[in-house]
Amino acid sequence: MITKEMLRGLNACEDQIAIFAQAWPNGAAVNLENIQRARRLKLDMAWLMLHGLKTPAARAIYAEARARAWAAYDEIITNCGEAIVEARAAYDEAVASGFLVAWEMQKKERAMPKQIDHNQPEIVAALRAAGATVQHLHEVGKGCPDLLVGFRGVNYLLEIKNPNTKGKLTPAEAGWHLMWCGSSMIVNSIDEALAAIGALA
Repeated sequence: MITKEMLRGLNACEDQIAIFAQAWPNGAAVNLENIQRARRLKLDMAWLMLHGLKTPAARAIYAEARARAWAAYDEIITNCGEAIVEARAAYDEAVASGFLVAWEMQKKERAMPKQIDHNQPEIVAALRAAGATVQHLHEVGKGCPDLLVGFRGVNYLLEIKNPNTKGKLTPAEAGWHLMWCGSSMIVNSIDEALAAIGALA
């Protein structure tokens, strides 16, 4: 649900908030019908899609959908210039659909705290035994790595994986790693975790 209070919290323009509030005084559900109506009202949907999607996974899904839609649009106008209007409409619909999928994923991410892998407690114990400090991050969710580890003046972000999963990331985790501009490491065992922070002799 999008409300005028939410838009104001995102620092939306007051004229846009006024148009939204007049059309949806009690807030608007996020669905294709309302997205299309918002476009007809000249609301800045590109702005909402940029500022309304907060989690890395949701942003990654939206970016991928937008890239596919733009490629299809570009191909159509290149091969058939008179179809520009139809191509733009198809592009807008594809982007709206991608935003809807990303929005629903974001809702699920926020509603479901991340569960820890069964080997995380033993890895944490080994890191602490080696002299590292460990802060759990799994409750942050949104694809954030499991552990923040401090060792010899350096911080490390570690994503703990069950060896049986072969290090496979969830969509949320993959999105987080895609958006993160720093370093992070995936580890499957005590030895890998100790090696990651340079604690193995």
